[in-house]
Amino acid sequence: MKRRIRPIALVILAIIIAVSSTWFILTRPVAIHRGVDLRVAEVRMPLYLKLLAYVHRDLEFRNLSRKLVGGIQDREAKILVLFEWTRKHVRPIPEGLPAIDDHVWDIIVRGYGSQDQAADVFAALSAYAGIPAHFGFACAPKKNSCVGVAFVQLPNGSFGLFDPHYGVVVRHPDGRLASIEEVRSDRSLLERVDPNLASYAQYFENLPKVSVNDASRTSCQMPLRRLFMLMTGRHCG
Repeated sequence: MKRRIRPIALVILAIIIAVSSTWFILTRPVAIHRGVDLRVAEVRMPLYLKLLAYVHRDLEFRNLSRKLVGGIQDREAKILVLFEWTRKHVRPIPEGLPAIDDHVWDIIVRGYGSQDQAADVFAALSAYAGIPAHFGFACAPKKNSCVGVAFVQLPNGSFGLFDPHYGVVVRHPDGRLASIEEVRSDRSLLERVDPNLASYAQYFENLPKVSVNDASRTSCQMPLRRLFMLMTGRHCG
């Protein structure tokens, strides 16, 4: 008479298989890319290490944004606090040091970055503070030249443009923050930002239309939002 396998033995076997499979997957090597002075290198690591680093950066971003604007209710005040913090803590690349292209959080840790990296940091901090934000580029027509810009949702629901590296906050003469649509229809708003940036306005002759959905790349810094986008077929951009 054959002996029947006890249910507990089947449970143990299932647990062993599940643990072994999970360990096999988590220890599989994956690649990330890191640029140094325009040279991109591939860095390989086990999947579990990449996932841990991803979660760690998310927690660091949440903690920092809470420290900076956790007690502020007014959206414009939040935006300006994050903008000034970015200007102060993401300095231009010091002479003699390499230009490094890696994760947004690493820019904050390093304390310096390129013009577009400062805008990327500001957009990410805004998103973690609960303000829809999008990082993108504005390019001069007929020229191979662009600037990185943070498009951040203003209190009225429209999006304004910000450049922490150059200290650009576009306002109306009465001090109100200007939206992309208002800048597109009134170029003088850009021209009066800073006389020392006389050629700066050329980058914004063809400003893009920005909506909440365009904040996907910045939102992908957050694990749960990234998972939701992947499940719904949205691109992290």
